[in-house]
Amino acid sequence: MSVQEKKTFSLEPSDAYGEREDGLEQTFSRSDFPPDFEAEVGQVIILQDREHGQYPALVKALEDSEVVLDLNHPLAGKALTFDIEVVEINEQSTASPCGCGCSCS
Repeated sequence: MSVQEKKTFSLEPSDAYGEREDGLEQTFSRSDFPPDFEAEVGQVIILQDREHGQYPALVKALEDSEVVLDLNHPLAGKALTFDIEVVEINEQSTASPCGCGCSCS
């Protein structure tokens, strides 16, 4: 592509966040959450694992003793369409040495 060139492209779910998996709906005990945990059905909350990875989860149901979460990515099962435009071409690398954009050396 060159400067000011525009393109539109789409990704099928299998090439993006994958298909939705019914098995990723899981039920948790309310005791798994902090005592002051308040959520609403339809709300997306962020879960954190022991290694500090973070994952979005959709609250599907709230019961007295249980919380049902959908652990599929919010965009799972969706086709994505992108409209892109090249606004500038810069020969200087802006990526960090590890390639992730952080400030590692």
